[in-house]
Amino acid sequence: MPSMNQFTEVLKKRVGGSLSHVPVFQRLAMLQRNAQMLRGGDWLPSKMMEPSFEKLLVLLASSGVRFIVVGGIAVTLLETTVVSYLTARPSRDLILAAHQQITIEWWETRRRDFDLYTSQFVIQEASAGDGAMAQKRLEALEGIALLAANPEAFELARALVEKGPIPEKGKIDALHIAVATSHGMDYLLTWNCKHIANAEMQVGIGKFCRAAGFEPPVICTPEELLGI
Repeated sequence: MPSMNQFTEVLKKRVGGSLSHVPVFQRLAMLQRNAQMLRGGDWLPSKMMEPSFEKLLVLLASSGVRFIVVGGIAVTLLETTVVSYLTARPSRDLILAAHQQITIEWWETRRRDFDLYTSQFVIQEASAGDGAMAQKRLEALEGIALLAANPEAFELARALVEKGPIPEKGKIDALHIAVATSHGMDYLLTWNCKHIANAEMQVGIGKFCRAAGFEPPVICTPEELLGI
């Protein structure tokens, strides 16, 4: 069994600088998974399996390791509907027009308050349809970092569809949720209130995310992130 110093040195190399944007419970899971890797497939010794992230940090700090616990701008994954409302032609539908205006207001006044990310699935959806409108959507996404669809995301998305609340026809929506969750996003910003920002689905989504060892992001619309 490796010593505490060996354990913390490996953690510093593997995840030491990458935790500032990761939700607390997911940080704990990440630390435990890295310890599992260190020990060749075994979990942490019982004295390390503390119920809280804070207690685990105390143990790590006793060996001289330093982690960024709090800080950094909130990280947010933009789902396709946000950029669609941002770039769409003005709608005659009162509700859609309101969503468009709110999205534009959020984009102009709040987006710099967040560290924005997108994914290959958003790019894929944004590229579809009318060529001119697709070009506008893609231009809006220029310069926004792209999150990879890692194996954990595909596994979680499959669970959300096969066993969770997301229907078969909502596979791409499950992937949006899974990518945001597996990468530790603070928020998943969307206007998709059918399968993603759906209050009736939130409990089930959270259940499957936590069962996979992740803390789900806050799923919300731009209206909910306009600030106080």
